[in-house]
Amino acid sequence: MEEIRIRPADILDLPHILQHRRAMFAEMGCQDRTLLDRMLGTSQAALREALPNGAYR
Repeated sequence: MEEIRIRPADILDLPHILQHRRAMFAEMGCQDRTLLDRMLGTSQAALREALPNGAYR
């Protein structure tokens, strides 16, 4: 079994974080693609700042 390593997220993880957020909201019942796309756009803009400065971990 491969060792599990936990590390801080960085900007290179942004696509994975966004994919996870979309899946999370879809799982909670949001199936409106337009709304999900808007959420991702807003999240991407916020996370581009928050990941490098440590506000999002």
